[in-house]
Amino acid sequence: MRLKLIQNIKKDVQNWQNGITIKSYGLKWKDYIPSDLSIDCVHDEKCITDYLKNRYYNSGEIDLYIKALQKKLNIPEIKKDLESLVRKKFPNKIINIFITTFSRAPYSVVDNYFYLRYRPQKKDLKKSETNIYHELMHFLFHKYYWDTCKDAGLNNEKIHILKESLTALLNPILKQRKLSLDVGYSAHQKIRARLEKLWEKEKDFDKFLEKAIKIVK
Repeated sequence: MRLKLIQNIKKDVQNWQNGITIKSYGLKWKDYIPSDLSIDCVHDEKCITDYLKNRYYNSGEIDLYIKALQKKLNIPEIKKDLESLVRKKFPNKIINIFITTFSRAPYSVVDNYFYLRYRPQKKDLKKSETNIYHELMHFLFHKYYWDTCKDAGLNNEKIHILKESLTALLNPILKQRKLSLDVGYSAHQKIRARLEKLWEKEKDFDKFLEKAIKIVK
């Protein structure tokens, strides 16, 4: 597994325009448009491109953020942590990380990419590292466990809930690495708490998942 951090304003604009039309996990992403920006501007490619250039890109701050994060990331350690957690290996592929200035950060396992939310403060690099752990755990889940959940009778909606809730298991690792904890979505807090308690008793991920599926059902 290799990670490639990418600055691409067209991808960022695309994420803004797609994001404002989507509701997920109890959130309406259009509510995250800043007060100095209209929804009409987001729909207009030139308007939102000019806005992002003036606010983020022309100053070079996105590039500086990428360089700072590249220096801080310990990719072999992240890979080892996640593979030890679920006891599965990452494919030897490049995963592209597109920086986005919008709050929503989608991913595609098929196309080997995910979006990473830009965080302007140096102290927030730890949150960015946590976000990377979070997204990469999704990649392992999709590759090795999505079909397992489907075969167990979970529909796509419940599989997504389980996938997002499972990132609660990252917190002991993140605490050890002195990174920000993975909080998850408000709608999943009860399930996350139950999964954390289950994980304390059952550290074999395959056996744990069998019981976790029953919780989500």
